Amino acid sequence: MTIKQTQNLLDYLGYDPGAIDGAMGRNTQAAVRRFQADYGLTADGDPGAATQKMLIGAVAGTAAKVEKPESSDAPKTGTFWDDIRYFTREEFRCQCGGKYCNGFPAEPAEETVRMADEIRRRAGVPLNVNSGVRCKQHNADVGGVWNSLHLTGQAIDLAPIGGDISVARLQEIAEQVQAEKMPGRGGLGRYDWGVHIDNGKYSRWNV
Repeated sequence: MTIKQTQNLLDYLGYDPGAIDGAMGRNTQAAVRRFQADYGLTADGDPGAATQKMLIGAVAGTAAKVEKPESSDAPKTGTFWDDIRYFTREEFRCQCGGKYCNGFPAEPAEETVRMADEIRRRAGVPLNVNSGVRCKQHNADVGGVWNSLHLTGQAIDLAPIGGDISVARLQEIAEQVQAEKMPGRGGLGRYDWGVHIDNGKYSRWNV
């Protein structure tokens, strides 16, 4: 299956891949990750054989979405993760796939994870972690700034799975949660695929 064919199927299913141009750009990768997460696949953004098969099944109506398991059902760890309802630590793993690091060159910051969990609760729909912790090389590969808070586990990129909530609404919710949990602090960026949140200094941007 070509990239353009993949883009067409994603677009048909409501996962916006951006321009149908045959290029595996950031928008297409994000759409692939949202689809993969929605259908129980590893959300790595790679439209390999398993993803292609699932895409065809989804279009044909023979593949069903799978609700993400809630971490409240996971074994207790004795850490703040026991309080996190909608995400697991693994979802914040560096997406270099083990090429450059062990997946966790830094730990996800508790403050930011709790903020993401509350955003997910208020959104009322599944959200995909487009990017959590990053190692330096992966951060460079995806065009991240040299001092990105993803490097220290303080930043999280969240994207709606499917079309059940608009990015504008997700931004509003993130703004509210951030103002309540860390008044006067925190970065919030809006992109076409979703939002970036962090627990750094106060900053706002739209891309």
